[in-house]
Amino acid sequence: MHSVGALHVREQLEAEYRKRTPKSEALAAAASRVMPGGDTRTNTFFLPYPVFIESGEGCRIRDADGNIYLDFLANYTSMIHGNAHPRIVEAISEQCSRGTAFAAPLESQTKLASALCSRVPSIERIRFCNSGTEATMHAIRAAKAFTGRNKIIKMEGGYHGSHDAASVSVAPLLDRAGPHSSPTSVPDLDGLFQGVLPDVVVVPFNGLEVSGEIIKCHADDLAAVLVEPVLSSGGAIPATAEFLQFLRKATQSVGALLIFDEIVTFRLAFGGAQEM
Repeated sequence: MHSVGALHVREQLEAEYRKRTPKSEALAAAASRVMPGGDTRTNTFFLPYPVFIESGEGCRIRDADGNIYLDFLANYTSMIHGNAHPRIVEAISEQCSRGTAFAAPLESQTKLASALCSRVPSIERIRFCNSGTEATMHAIRAAKAFTGRNKIIKMEGGYHGSHDAASVSVAPLLDRAGPHSSPTSVPDLDGLFQGVLPDVVVVPFNGLEVSGEIIKCHADDLAAVLVEPVLSSGGAIPATAEFLQFLRKATQSVGALLIFDEIVTFRLAFGGAQEM
């Protein structure tokens, strides 16, 4: 009875959704003809089709059919000032009038880099990237080049972008994940280089004792441990202070680097989660 009732409610909700969003449905059909799933950002897709946003102001966004929503997602926390903030619109418009992009350095880039370095004590120099995927890819590559080692450790359930080294055990099925004491490195999607898996070692998030044993096991070839201070894609689960402090000491003891992926958590404090 419960499953039948739930199905009926779902059908009612979907019918109401389709009634409210006919333009989004048409736009989704058109988009799907030229992009897989109708977008290049897979996490914006949901069935029966996603809402297409037309504009936003402050904490509200408007879809193609004129429906207005409160924006609790804020582009995965990057839009902390809301949409179309007057000062930001003014700054962007001023820069556009000067030119869009140049194959040359800009003074404004140095000012932004200096501001970020001043906010976070661990940052000495910065390389700007176009995406989180690119940022973690560069961080891993730099760690391997610096240490001369080949393996990295990441958290089971941790998301760090879509490059091969990051797309491991992000959401593994339990029957493939292995035991808690020794998680199996599971490819998150088809098409990964199979040779990546042995060099991406997985540990349980907040699993202090298990992580310690696995770090010791791979000490001689461990370049870095990669961790989000809050496991964002896994349900916004905070790392304990003890776990992060332990990772700092454990990596130092074996000559490996500790990489904080603060693409999401940098908004938690003026100096990011590491300040906390």
